[in-house]
Amino acid sequence: MRPRNVDEVIGQDHLLGNESSLLRSSLRCDRLPSILLWGPPGTGKTSIARAIANSTNSTSNSYRFVSLSAVNAGVKDVRDVVDEARRVRKMKRTVLFVDEVHRFNKSQQDSFLPVIEDGSVVFVGATTENPSFHLITPLLSRCRVLQLKPLRPEDIALILKRAVGDSERGVERSVGVRVGVEEGVIDFLSSNCDGDARVALNALEISATTAAASLARRRHKKGEVFASVEEVEVEEEEEEEEEEEEEEEGSMDPSRAGPFDQCREASTNKDCINGDLDGGRSSSSSSDHASIDRKNGERRDGSSIEIAMITLEDAKEAFQCKHVAYDKAGEEHYNLISALHKSMRGSDGDASIYWLARMLEGGEEPLYIARRLVRFASEDVGLADPAALTQAVACYQACHFLGMPECNVILAQCVAYLALAPKSVTVYRAIEAAQKVVKDSVGQNEPVPLHLRNAPTKLMKDLGYGKGYIYPPDDPFSSSQSYLPPSLQGYRFLDWPTSSDDQV
Repeated sequence: MRPRNVDEVIGQDHLLGNESSLLRSSLRCDRLPSILLWGPPGTGKTSIARAIANSTNSTSNSYRFVSLSAVNAGVKDVRDVVDEARRVRKMKRTVLFVDEVHRFNKSQQDSFLPVIEDGSVVFVGATTENPSFHLITPLLSRCRVLQLKPLRPEDIALILKRAVGDSERGVERSVGVRVGVEEGVIDFLSSNCDGDARVALNALEISATTAAASLARRRHKKGEVFASVEEVEVEEEEEEEEEEEEEEEGSMDPSRAGPFDQCREASTNKDCINGDLDGGRSSSSSSDHASIDRKNGERRDGSSIEIAMITLEDAKEAFQCKHVAYDKAGEEHYNLISALHKSMRGSDGDASIYWLARMLEGGEEPLYIARRLVRFASEDVGLADPAALTQAVACYQACHFLGMPECNVILAQCVAYLALAPKSVTVYRAIEAAQKVVKDSVGQNEPVPLHLRNAPTKLMKDLGYGKGYIYPPDDPFSSSQSYLPPSLQGYRFLDWPTSSDDQV
């Protein structure tokens, strides 16, 4: 069901929606740039690349299309493509499509740079990962990064309808029978695939297979005769040829047509049953038996065309659970933990619980979330509610020995507590400022003042270690003692509690 050209691409209107868009303008001018298609799975990266290739082949003969998958292509495959692109450069430019390009290592990515630079290759890469993290900078600088968005439910609904209605490339060809859908099936599939057309199409195909199997069981119990799609089409062609021959014979000598011939001619028009001429009075009661009704699956001999009707129950069974786009090692992993962190920082308990649920349903490791909550308790709550850290540590311990799915409530309680707790970033800012001073110091850091040094031996005491130190419990009101190096006297790192700037 991949689109055969860019006009058949559904969705991604920001890239192909109008004639002034980058891709359409480039195709019209026959000047394709090197591009990187970046987006979640099932958003049309490979489909767009192949549609571009088909469109260039239909409008121009100046390109050749070569496809590689970084999953199974090695250094030799890349080298062969590059060498061939250079060899045929004077005759045709090579459009090289590399799927899952982020899987190539640095040396493999480097091999594309010379041929992109000299124009031998128009590079089209597809990746689900953030190019900034997984692709080398020189390759990024030579390509235009185009971000694909998750498909809208209405876009996926159009794709599903096309798959049901296309007898040559749709699910009918896959399952071998005609397919219909009940009301609500398309909406259910399109709204539960999280913008992934591939997931929706796979679920549709599974649903069609289930529906076809159910139909077969029902027909078998009734002892009915099956007629496959191919058999019906052949039968229709034969009957049409017979009818044409009969019409030709009748038109040649109409005076010789007897009652049986008249009946046969009338039966073609559903006006005669069992050799009786009745002027069409019996046609309404017998036409269902005497003709092929594609909608209801009836044909002339009383057997049935296999039509699998997909029910909402079939679709739900195919999905089992709602599909949630998530990658524990990819960008979406970091996007969601960032959303959770920022929602708690903004004291939005509802949003915090929602993002937690998204991560759990996506299969995130509970202990990872718990570790982030421990960090949050000190970074964003801190001294405003010291008990928050105790809550977070207890949450981690509970998740450790409970595991999923029981620990979901533990995580939710901690997330809610942290979201609703008062906030302070005093400790976070203090340690950041102190570390900056240490890193930015020129030369060696200042030595520890002698009065602050420990003196466990006589030699150390003779060297002045600990001399002049005032023991605070013995002199709680003394304020003359300094604890910072001389160059940092009076420097404040911990701004608490006199300033409220750190309170949010």
